[in-house]
Amino acid sequence: PDAAWEHIKYWISAEAQEINARMAGTLPSRKSVMKLPFFQTPEAAHLRWWVDYMAERGEIVINVSTFTQLNEALVDPLQQIIAEPKTDLRKALDNAVATYNQAI
Repeated sequence: PDAAWEHIKYWISAEAQEINARMAGTLPSRKSVMKLPFFQTPEAAHLRWWVDYMAERGEIVINVSTFTQLNEALVDPLQQIIAEPKTDLRKALDNAVATYNQAI
């Protein structure tokens, strides 16, 4: 247990998170790590952008403002295509486009 705890403490340390960001491009799990010098470099600009985006939007993916409507418009045709393999794909997608355009 002691060794496991030491591993966990290291893994969440600012030093380890900076190494992971530099070497693997991973985002730090602690915002305080963003104050380290590496994160002020041009090389880390994309990481700063993502951290700011997540803080502002509360999500980790980039979505359009009408994501919910888009998702709803695509779910029915997707289910139809999966349930009925002979579905006319073009028609199903055209219907999805029409549904989405009506929603927005």
